[in-house]
Amino acid sequence: MMALWLSIALYSATPPQADLIFLPGPGAAGCDRQRLEDAVATRLGYLPFAAGADLRVIVEIEGQTKLRARVRVLRGNKPPRESSLSGPRDCLA
Repeated sequence: MMALWLSIALYSATPPQADLIFLPGPGAAGCDRQRLEDAVATRLGYLPFAAGADLRVIVEIEGQTKLRARVRVLRGNKPPRESSLSGPRDCLA
């Protein structure tokens, strides 16, 4: 997710803002929206999420033994950028 976000930031004159859509699925206990927002804000140095922003970041998390996340970045009618990640059960690992 960070790579997608940083690539968007490089092309912006001002820090980008995005509408975060967080969709935790089965097995994603402990992965809540606030933890995600805090982790992103710590890495970027600011909170990039604002309801109603033109840019939308959709994060879907699921998993029983391993977490899997699908991140889609949408801006207007441009084709979405998408990334899939998987990792240990710790939501913030």
